[in-house]
Amino acid sequence: MARQKPPPEVRYDKRLSAATNNELRYLHKERRLRINRIYDSITHNRGFAATALPYTDGTDDIFQFVPHGYVTGNGETKIFYSDGSFHHDIEKDGLLAAAVAWKERDWQGNEYWEEETTDIERNTGTILDAELEAVLMALEIALQRANEPNNDIRNVIIFTDCQDMVRMLAGEKTALALGPVPLDGKWALEDIYSHSATLKGNGINVVIAWIKGHKAGCEGNRKADRAANRRIVAQSKEEYRDLIENEMFLKRNWNDVKEEYLFRKSGTWFRHGIGKCYVNPTLSGHAAEPVRDEERQTAPPVQHLWGQTKPLEKKRIDYGKLYAKGTGE
Repeated sequence: MARQKPPPEVRYDKRLSAATNNELRYLHKERRLRINRIYDSITHNRGFAATALPYTDGTDDIFQFVPHGYVTGNGETKIFYSDGSFHHDIEKDGLLAAAVAWKERDWQGNEYWEEETTDIERNTGTILDAELEAVLMALEIALQRANEPNNDIRNVIIFTDCQDMVRMLAGEKTALALGPVPLDGKWALEDIYSHSATLKGNGINVVIAWIKGHKAGCEGNRKADRAANRRIVAQSKEEYRDLIENEMFLKRNWNDVKEEYLFRKSGTWFRHGIGKCYVNPTLSGHAAEPVRDEERQTAPPVQHLWGQTKPLEKKRIDYGKLYAKGTGE
């Protein structure tokens, strides 16, 4: 009989102690439950007004949508290219940005490219969250254009190279994302649902479609990708801002939001085994709680994590894939 592989949440490095593996399992289990709980609160009994197409031909040919009735041949079609950027190398770990590129016309009818970017608070999400933020940006721009006088927009098409995100919007729960941790308690996913419904209510078809990343000939995707990465480089030179020090954030009583932020803030510890872990698993099955400063695990040396005091640089474990698999992102 073939030996079955253990579930993703238990596939941690064998050099870790049994106690640490147990803690990691509980942290990821609590995190999955929390993400599912928030996701269900947003999507329960709520249809998605936009059409999410994760299985296209990979190009930005909009005529592939016409035979299926996803778009109409009447009126103007606004096409956006969205992209998110997330870095998990040591120097830029946790940096996020989102960007959108689209074409406009000048008074003579000549087309030119426009770009819009946003810096996302560090350690408030992963690549899926950044991609969701980029789609939200495109929808917000579309709403602005739709509210302009004498507009004739009938179709809004957003191309993204993040297939997992489009699959989630299409109803597949293989990988869930909510967007970056919000200051106001409203996740990007919720605004995406709301804005899509508003556009649809105004008679505008909304399509969110997958496109092959950085495909030759797709200038819009490349422009969005470069714009997002430029913001990552710019952020790496700026002073780090911590949401946990934000008075407004702390005064809010959103337990799930705070706990999710503490988990994401611990991302460097999960991915690289360095830095601090800001959450402790509660073996009783309740949600994770913040760890007091004097209790936070630090490295190097990492007696708690490795069972010995050798410098971490000499024995680093990469948690990149483990973190992604364990959280479903």
